[in-house]
Amino acid sequence: MDDLERAILFSFDQSGAVDVSLRARAHAFCAEARRSPQLWRVCVDRLISSRYPEVQFWCLQALEELLLRQRLQADGQAQPQGGISPSGGPVAADGAGAGADGECLPPEALAELRETLMAVAFRCPVVSGLTPGADGQAGGAAGAGVPLCAAWAVFIRNKVAQVIVLLIRLHYPAPWPSAFDPIVAALMAVGAAANPQTASAGSNTVAASSSGEGAGAWSLVCVDMACRVLAALDQEVLSIEYARTPEESAAAMRVKDGMREGCVAPLVHAWYCAAVALLTALGAGGEGGGGGGVGAQQGGMQGSNGAGERGGEVVLRDGRGSAVSRDEAVACVASLLETLQPYVAWMDIGLVADSRWLPLLFGLLASQTSEVRLRAAACGCILAIVNKRMDAVSKISLLQRVQIGQVAGVRLVEEIAARDEGLTLRLAELLTGGATEIMECIKKLEAGGTGGGLGGRAESVGQGFGMEEGKGAGGGEGGGGEASESVAVAATAAAQGMLDSILPAVFFLAQRHPDEDVSANCFQFLLFFVADMRRVGGASSRSAAALAATAAAAGAAEAAAAAVRERQEQHLRQVLLVVGERMRYPESSCEALDAPSKEGWEEEERVAEQRKDLFVLLRSAAKVNPAVVRSFVHETLAAALGRGAHATFAETEAAVQLLYQLGEGVTEEALKPGSGALGEMTALLLSSSSSAPAQQQGAGGQAAGAGGGGVRFRGHRLVALAWLEVIVRYVRFVQQHPEYIPAALEAFLGPYGVGHGNAAVAGRAAYLLMRVVKVLRQQLLPLLDSILMGLQRMLEAITSATPTPPPAAGKAGGAQGRGGGPFARGEGAFDDRIYAFEAVGLLLAQEEVPAQQQAACLSALLTPLIARADALSQAAQAAEAGGGGAEAAAGMVAALQQVIMAMSYLSKGFASHMVTTARPELAHHFKRAVECVLRVLHALPRSRPTRTKVISFLHRMADCLGPHVIPFLPQALPLLLAHCEPRDMVECLQLLSLLTAKHRSHMAPIVDALLAPLFTRLALLLPSSLPSLMGPPSTASDASGTPEEVREQREVLRAVIMLLHGITMADLHAAFLSPANASAVLPRVISLLLDAASLHADIALRKVAVACFIRFASDWCSVEPEKAPGFRAFLVDQFVATACLVPCVQPSFSLQDANSALLVNDISLALLALHHTCGQLLLDRLLSSLLPSLNCPPAVAANFCTQLQRGDAKIARDAFRELLIQLRAQHAPTQGNIAMAPRGFG
Repeated sequence: MDDLERAILFSFDQSGAVDVSLRARAHAFCAEARRSPQLWRVCVDRLISSRYPEVQFWCLQALEELLLRQRLQADGQAQPQGGISPSGGPVAADGAGAGADGECLPPEALAELRETLMAVAFRCPVVSGLTPGADGQAGGAAGAGVPLCAAWAVFIRNKVAQVIVLLIRLHYPAPWPSAFDPIVAALMAVGAAANPQTASAGSNTVAASSSGEGAGAWSLVCVDMACRVLAALDQEVLSIEYARTPEESAAAMRVKDGMREGCVAPLVHAWYCAAVALLTALGAGGEGGGGGGVGAQQGGMQGSNGAGERGGEVVLRDGRGSAVSRDEAVACVASLLETLQPYVAWMDIGLVADSRWLPLLFGLLASQTSEVRLRAAACGCILAIVNKRMDAVSKISLLQRVQIGQVAGVRLVEEIAARDEGLTLRLAELLTGGATEIMECIKKLEAGGTGGGLGGRAESVGQGFGMEEGKGAGGGEGGGGEASESVAVAATAAAQGMLDSILPAVFFLAQRHPDEDVSANCFQFLLFFVADMRRVGGASSRSAAALAATAAAAGAAEAAAAAVRERQEQHLRQVLLVVGERMRYPESSCEALDAPSKEGWEEEERVAEQRKDLFVLLRSAAKVNPAVVRSFVHETLAAALGRGAHATFAETEAAVQLLYQLGEGVTEEALKPGSGALGEMTALLLSSSSSAPAQQQGAGGQAAGAGGGGVRFRGHRLVALAWLEVIVRYVRFVQQHPEYIPAALEAFLGPYGVGHGNAAVAGRAAYLLMRVVKVLRQQLLPLLDSILMGLQRMLEAITSATPTPPPAAGKAGGAQGRGGGPFARGEGAFDDRIYAFEAVGLLLAQEEVPAQQQAACLSALLTPLIARADALSQAAQAAEAGGGGAEAAAGMVAALQQVIMAMSYLSKGFASHMVTTARPELAHHFKRAVECVLRVLHALPRSRPTRTKVISFLHRMADCLGPHVIPFLPQALPLLLAHCEPRDMVECLQLLSLLTAKHRSHMAPIVDALLAPLFTRLALLLPSSLPSLMGPPSTASDASGTPEEVREQREVLRAVIMLLHGITMADLHAAFLSPANASAVLPRVISLLLDAASLHADIALRKVAVACFIRFASDWCSVEPEKAPGFRAFLVDQFVATACLVPCVQPSFSLQDANSALLVNDISLALLALHHTCGQLLLDRLLSSLLPSLNCPPAVAANFCTQLQRGDAKIARDAFRELLIQLRAQHAPTQGNIAMAPRGFG
């Protein structure tokens, strides 16, 4: 061991045994060695002589860096024809060349380096001038005549392969045309060394022997090394699957062209010979390297005849002379085949799609005794051949030679599917890939092209498809076009036949195999397959002609077209069978899904994710042939419901789900009487909803056939939910067929609806019932008493449920009503059940209901809710005051929310006209509810959930009671404002805006009294510097809180501005001038609106603020004396400059923006309004100070004032826009924001 080896070992040490200073010295020594002019010689010498992997790796890394510098320099130079000319550094006197940092090797050194590396990788290390190991052998690891690479670790072999690939990338084909000769020789040597020896029966190890001088010159390690080099070459240089620079792409093309011309054919032959020799040695049968492909056509590696008849097994040894195990030999063959796959894409396809390779590959794939990796590798090679890009006719001819249908037999597919998932995935990729290629060819042919033209090949191609001699493309004068069409038709017929032979295997894997990767691969193909059916739109003319080409009877074309349609329907039914089978839940998960556990949730999520693709497939199939899809769903549903107690959970749920999915986007026309299958299926389901068979038939007469009372698993959680969802989706059918209304109601009101034992299902049933009531409102009126009776228990549940604190909202629940308890869905546990109150309210609120009955029912519903709310609020208040515990108080508050929501939902069906005018006695009951809610608010003023529900309830009462709700506001609003947070404040402000817009003058005293406390509360919620909240969200200052707090403050500010605008547009802005508000509120209102008009990032809010100032100017400044003293001067001096002129001159303001153009229009209207009210004062200010301060030319200012005096809105708008263009031109060079004048009023 010399100093360099010691330094490398010390620098690689990770054990901690080497002192830090010594490691530093070792790193320095290695760095100095890298600068040696003879670095490459030192590295190659150590690679051969050293037995330490660390030293070998360091040497290879140094060589790689040296060659990378060579590559960078070569990429930067012009590339002469024939390849890159390696850059020559200064050549030393002895010809050894340079290797220091920054220099590149001369041609002589590079040639010697190439020869040495290939020698140590593929031949015996007998190289002149290289130092052997200390024991006289190469590296002390291998005997004479044994490749040195046998002693290398796997990562060293990979590194050597990368260095060799760098050399090939740089120097192939010129000046190194023989780069692949050692690889070919190493592979060919395998076949030459296959000598029969005495066989050992039953041995799992390939027997040992090494007779002859050359027997030790090759070994599996050479084959392994060749595979690593070829794989690295594809990955690092040739593959198009990775992003390449232009220089890298040019180098890849150069290497590919060189290989096509020089070595691909011998390389593929060597690949084949090596594979056959190894398979023969493994007992594959056949005659060694013969063209029969080791008996592949007879079943591949059956192993009893070939080697046995020859008297023994062939000898295989590794590089050290030890016997090679069967697994190692199998891995070697698999590596050969896997390495071949990417090269197929760009080599001459005739080299692999021939009478030698194809039987070998198909034999390996079909052989049940072959190892899985061998079969997968063979499958990959066949797929590479199938995916070879070429024109359509040639591709079909290739696929015929490949005979991919021979692996599509169901028995073989079943055997592979049962053996290994990885191999099954490869087989699925082969089958779907082959089918996709065939479909693409058919698509090109049906489009009238072959993808590359037939040319002179038409005659031979036509004969390849079974056409008679002389009837090809060149078969007659002037018959070229006819013959080309004949060839295309024949090719289409052949392609369709191959596709028909592959599809059953694809359907089998898609329907039966449980592996998700296999299913996903098949589903993607089926989506493409069905989409192609839709593209064709039925029987294509050429597909029909293809069948007609083989038909001899009269009317063959018409029969062929019918046959195409029939075949398409058969394929579509197979696709639907896949959908129907794969969408089912496992029967073993029935109980876990009914009473959901963690296992049940996971299974439900898994199936829901899988169904996304399946339902897309179903909808696509319905677009291709709706009749076939409806027929399939009808048969599935009838079979599931007809089996009654014998039906399984999975088939019942799947059948109902299929009907639900089929109804997506269904029109009313499709559900009218006599409309067909959809109506029949809906009738079938509704008949099964009843506890007894329906006595009436409807929509096709099949309604009563199922006798629904005995449907098993009808009460299962998922079946019950799907059943109700279907009725809602097809509710228009019930509307058209009133005889099914009782059955539909029974489904919702019975034990499988609101009476279901699972609270989530019952709640979902209540919500879905509400949706049904919205559609069938008038038709359900005669059944009002029955509906109230059916909902009685659920309505009472709100007033009798034990207060329980809601758990944190989790994933329990969901859109389908998951969960097993009342509060399983978090804060809104009873939300869906409360929809029962909305359903009742919608029914009661009809004018056809007698007034006395209406009032009595409303009182009966509201009275227990009011009593419950009072009791809960008092108990919650007592619990808070007496320290009864936060948990108990939270439970009562949660129950209170449900009660308030119930009263709110009950009122949704009652219009303001009915409650306040037509039947005023109803208003009395809703007023009682309002009084009750206000008592709750007074008892729990600090409860945010309660405040939220109260605000929502007042919103509802504003619609229901109309102006009758206003007397309650003086009591409610101060309580809401006193403790509200930003989110509550937004809701309060929106409520005030709604009431102000609806009731206008009735709200005047409320607004007058509320402004002062409102702005007092706003001062606590908003920062003192409001402009900091008016910029874009990304620039908002975070000095006032977290980003979420700033976002909430911005929402509050927006709501305040909208409220001020609503007050102004409702002619209530006189409240700003009242004695209570003139001094404290008005200055803050004007300041806020001025900031919004000039600074807010939202142009819409700036328009709103400008509109307020227009109204102020019109109402407050048009009379003498001014209603707001000094306001006219404020408008002229500050509003015009701050809001009208300066913001529009800023570089950030774009006149081309549509919203900005609208703002400019509003500002011109504001200036026009100011001229009407302020007259000459405005003109004087514009001419004397405002416009000159913006560097406006006097002529431009005078012209604008002249146009403004004309009083026309359009003229004023155009003049103001022209003024802005002139002002922006004056300020463009500065590109800075213009300082605004001090602002304020009062």
